[in-house]
Amino acid sequence: VEHSDFDLLAGYYFWPQVSLFVDLKGAGSKWKNNGYQQNFGGLGFGVSAYHPLNQDWLLFGSLGFVNGEVKDDDVSDLGDGKSRSLILGSVYTLDKDQHLNFGFRFRKYRFDFDDGNRQDFTLNGIFVGYTHIFKW
Repeated sequence: VEHSDFDLLAGYYFWPQVSLFVDLKGAGSKWKNNGYQQNFGGLGFGVSAYHPLNQDWLLFGSLGFVNGEVKDDDVSDLGDGKSRSLILGSVYTLDKDQHLNFGFRFRKYRFDFDDGNRQDFTLNGIFVGYTHIFKW
């Protein structure tokens, strides 16, 4: 099964290091053996925060929840779905324009189909990234 996720977030820092956000989510799974595709999409909310440890290290986290609809590749409505996500990580500053980031992602889906069946699955992993700030 090939899986893809898309999240578009908009948030606001209500407190100096804590923000609340809304999330427009789309996720898709495609079975390679038969070409069947199942899609999930919806609107959610969450909270994110960061905490500087010193001038080089920063900890961050994000917790989000999404409710939406499950559809198949024919765009038929199959039922309702829920997703929750937890991200925990850190950022190391190489210099003021370059950063390394790494951490853990935990995501769980629950789909309740109209025919009475239920599908639960989780996607967990480690991420590593590099950020460069370009100045125009």
